[in-house]
Amino acid sequence: MKAKIIRELREEDYSPKQIKGKADKENIPMVSHESIYQLIRADKENGGTLFRCTPHHLKHRKRPVSGKKVVIKNRRSIHDRPAVISRSSKSNFQFFGIKKIQIAER
Repeated sequence: MKAKIIRELREEDYSPKQIKGKADKENIPMVSHESIYQLIRADKENGGTLFRCTPHHLKHRKRPVSGKKVVIKNRRSIHDRPAVISRSSKSNFQFFGIKKIQIAER
């Protein structure tokens, strides 16, 4: 099955979804298109070039392929901030060092 997937990626220029769809149409047992993408990613991590055979070269993912979301240690909720900050008379602009400029009406 792996050899068939690699052949169709390289020679036929099929995407993983097209490979899965063709196999379903021909009643050939096949893994899901996501499993094919996992095969391509594993090949890429090992220095392979299968990812170049996909239409988008695996560039469409905005989030990391594996691993969990980064968790900030000792994270505090905004609701736990001191009450003094909520009552502060300074504006956010002054907090970042930008002074208010008053424009006189003409």
